[in-house]
Amino acid sequence: MGEMKTSTMRWLMVGRGVIFLLLGLIALFYPGLTVVGLVWFFGILAILSGIVAFVHAATEKNWVYVFEGILSIVLGILVMTYPGITAAVVVWFLVIWLLLVGLMMFVVGVAGPKGTPRAMAIISGIIMLILSLFLMVQPVWLKAWDILLVLGILALLSGIVQILFAVFAKKTTVKEVAEG
Repeated sequence: MGEMKTSTMRWLMVGRGVIFLLLGLIALFYPGLTVVGLVWFFGILAILSGIVAFVHAATEKNWVYVFEGILSIVLGILVMTYPGITAAVVVWFLVIWLLLVGLMMFVVGVAGPKGTPRAMAIISGIIMLILSLFLMVQPVWLKAWDILLVLGILALLSGIVQILFAVFAKKTTVKEVAEG
């Protein structure tokens, strides 16, 4: 398998960031979405995030991304397959996903190779952890609008961080990044 250039990785990160930004804007500017719309929103977000995580796993040979990819895609498929049942527990799926992915992003940022913008991964992880804790503490009192607002803010911030991560990547190949 050929070595992937950082320019390709940058475009994948920019693409992921743009997807997050678009989903965030949809959540913020179309608050009238139904709960089923929220379920589909979360399912699509999880599946797209999982696909990008698998690309990272394949190029960087990092098991953390494989786990993130499996977790995200399976959760996204379950959510979209059973929207009626999922609507009752979508907050908890979101909390679990944000918590685990946030922890993984934080670990990747702390233990990442030299030459990578580790601060961006740490910031993204912290954002996800804070939002998961917010939802964990108050899920009973949240309304669909509140959840959409939180998801919109999360998606916008994550999109910005992903795009910044891509912009600040300095090495020409993933192997050079891994070697520091």
